[in-house]
Amino acid sequence: NSEKIMLLYQLTGTERMTYHNNSPDRLAYVWVQLDQDIERTDSRAALAQRALPRNIPEQARRFLAPEPVTNGGYTIPRVQLVAADGKKTDAKFFRNGTQMRIDLATPLATGQKAVIEIDWSFIVPEGGRNGRGVREKVRDGWLYEIAQWFPRAAVYDDINGWQNVQFYGQGEFYLEFGNYDVSVTVPHDHIVRATGALMNPLQTMTATQRARLATALAGDTAVFI
Repeated sequence: NSEKIMLLYQLTGTERMTYHNNSPDRLAYVWVQLDQDIERTDSRAALAQRALPRNIPEQARRFLAPEPVTNGGYTIPRVQLVAADGKKTDAKFFRNGTQMRIDLATPLATGQKAVIEIDWSFIVPEGGRNGRGVREKVRDGWLYEIAQWFPRAAVYDDINGWQNVQFYGQGEFYLEFGNYDVSVTVPHDHIVRATGALMNPLQTMTATQRARLATALAGDTAVFI
């Protein structure tokens, strides 16, 4: 008898989100986008795909209705509100498809801010419905294309208020602007590519790589780091 070993490629994170209310309205809650929940078997995208006509081309079907992902979507063990004095209390929240509403302790007035902490994790799927958040086997090993990977605040605009629209994975998305301070920890043999300003080159790059990076930043030609 042989046993099949399933490797799970899990991304785990803890985030602190500071939400500023720049609107003229008092906000009793904050809507958060859970884009990775598109991989859940009960997501709106999964349910919509069941209604596809049977006579569409197979290539179109593979694009519109990818194979379901085992253990897809977020696991969220903690959602807490952080008071001005640093005290943390469990938040009341509920999840609706690729959305999560987090109730605030008191309504947030114009100019005020709310601080929310969330613990989360998800299995990085091979394939799946979210084409920007998958892993792929390439010649040199596994390539992880991690996009839409953390719970993020939904947009509150002056037209419709909260833009808590379900994510179907077949179009672009509406984003809030913000400042991000991100730390990523990976196995020592992984190479990380990301946007932003690198804060710790001494810990993450060799002397040769740092020299190449300096050359790249000083010129207009592509440099292999």
